[in-house]
Amino acid sequence: MLGAFLLTNTLIEELGIHYPESLILILTAMMVLVFYEGPEWGNLYFGPGKLKDYLRLAQIMAVLFACLFGILVYLQYNHADNPVPLMWPIDTLIIIGVGFACYVAIMEEIIFRSFLLQRATEIGGDWAGIVSQGVFYGAMSFVLPVTNGLPGFLLGSVYGIALGYLVKKSDSIYLSIFVHFLVSLIIFIELSILGRLEGL
Repeated sequence: MLGAFLLTNTLIEELGIHYPESLILILTAMMVLVFYEGPEWGNLYFGPGKLKDYLRLAQIMAVLFACLFGILVYLQYNHADNPVPLMWPIDTLIIIGVGFACYVAIMEEIIFRSFLLQRATEIGGDWAGIVSQGVFYGAMSFVLPVTNGLPGFLLGSVYGIALGYLVKKSDSIYLSIFVHFLVSLIIFIELSILGRLEGL
């Protein structure tokens, strides 16, 4: 599964398809593998699990990582291109921001905290699975438009490991999707504000 992820990602980069559009192709490749020889959907953390027991932890993670990524975006803002379409009206940006946050949260959590986490855990155990999928997530963060480079890799890896831990403890992917949605939405809002302030 990890090899297929890397191969698919390499092919997408060679074709010039950029993030976040590339996520749909990676997810499709992962789903083909799962349907071909993978586990049942119940083993991919799509059940209700123990959501109520870990809701507080998810809220703390959302606040913590929104702050950490917010600081990183602010520090790296002058060295990156703002991907937010700033010339669009505010109401349109709100819709796009919510849509972007939903899309990224669902796609990345299914790829990393479902397919990759399940496979890596099956091969190396819980902690090996949690850490390896987190490091792969950090590697993807290394080349993102805004939170990139070594700081993006390190923070992305810690974020991925924390979300992997949340999924394993709650036995469900839904809290990690919730955290990822909030963090992505806050980053989008921050980029919108910074871009408009820069234009003043």
